[in-house]
Amino acid sequence: MTSQADNSADDLVLAFERDGFVNAGKLLTEAEVSELQTELDRIVHGVFVTRDCVPAYFHDLGKDSGLSHYQVSGLWMLSDPFRRLIENPRIVDAASRVMHSSLVQVWADTVQYKPAQKGAHFQWHQDAPYHWSMEPSDKLLGAWVALDDADEASGCMWMVPGSHLWGEQERHLWNYMNHKDVETFRNVAPPPDSPQAAEHFRPAVPRIVRAGEVHFHHALTWHGSPMNTSNRPRRAYTIHYMPEGLTIASRSDPRLPFPPGTPMTQAGPMFPIVSRKNV
Repeated sequence: MTSQADNSADDLVLAFERDGFVNAGKLLTEAEVSELQTELDRIVHGVFVTRDCVPAYFHDLGKDSGLSHYQVSGLWMLSDPFRRLIENPRIVDAASRVMHSSLVQVWADTVQYKPAQKGAHFQWHQDAPYHWSMEPSDKLLGAWVALDDADEASGCMWMVPGSHLWGEQERHLWNYMNHKDVETFRNVAPPPDSPQAAEHFRPAVPRIVRAGEVHFHHALTWHGSPMNTSNRPRRAYTIHYMPEGLTIASRSDPRLPFPPGTPMTQAGPMFPIVSRKNV
């Protein structure tokens, strides 16, 4: 299956609004990808092997013996190449168009690293329910930057088209947390208490993303990824961008020692503004 990139500005936005996801195409050069691969391997080795690198957050999501899915957050604070990545003008410009926002601000970043042959699955989920410290969390935009070719064999993401229009359905998705391989992973169904979802439900689709391409998804889009059984690693980096108008919802996040209702634009350097256009 070929990559589903589309670089047309109008088509990019229309596809995102229809499906809740879109591949913006190859926004990184080969040299940029190579530098980021090397840097990511260095950091993951320092976090999970030699233990001499301590990022803001790190965890191995693998729940089965011998399988791993490494997550690391805060790389833009540790690494110049990743700092440049969150500010990459090609990515930021596409994010601005998709969000219909002249302001683009970083909420969080997360490595998604599945090692070759033993990469664990990442269960079906929505992003918005896990970002309750700011609101409205469903305005977040995920920019999934592929550092390797991600296909069905290596555990690429799967998504349900149009699911971003059905509201929060995270509890329903818990029914599929044990779906791990490609054959079981594709088997998801609409929630029984959502007539809109039942009427408009379309089957889950694999999202083939090539190294250097950037895949955007809505914070309510159903997505997840099965195991990596290939002989290739599946390395990726997610940047969660915010548009203008978001505020702090609670003090539950230690990065946010400000009163609820404070605009995120006043939340400090932990949330860098990477674009602020005058329109």
